[in-house]
Amino acid sequence: MYTLPIKPLLTIQEYALSKIQKKNKSKNTNESLIKVYEKIVMLSLFGNTNASRNSA
Repeated sequence: MYTLPIKPLLTIQEYALSKIQKKNKSKNTNESLIKVYEKIVMLSLFGNTNASRNSA
């Protein structure tokens, strides 16, 4: 059985986290966009956990 690597999800998660960090540092923050990035982080976290369980 071939399992996909977890790295693409980690890349997506790191990108979203960096965007959140940049948005929080800027003066005019778009709250709706930050919420979208937070949702991406949360969903990728669930995907990483599931992929780790399946690969064990």
